[in-house]
Amino acid sequence: MENVDITSCLVMLIQSNEYDIFKASLRAVGNILTGKNIHCETFMKHGLVDSLVIAWNNFGQTVDLQKEFCWIVSNIAANPSDSTMM
Repeated sequence: MENVDITSCLVMLIQSNEYDIFKASLRAVGNILTGKNIHCETFMKHGLVDSLVIAWNNFGQTVDLQKEFCWIVSNIAANPSDSTMM
């Protein structure tokens, strides 16, 4: 079986122009970021913030997605790691 980097895939999928793919990816990342600090650090190293900015510009107009974005950003801010300062 091939080793797949799921973090990179999810970060890339957050940038999708397809709403359903984007929304599912955003929710998956939000759920993962509620876990251990290493998860947040890994997503940060893979460019999560840049992807979130792109996604916000594409789909940030709806209230339900704004809540998802805020949830993710709050999980990033709650991470005590140095990677939150990137």
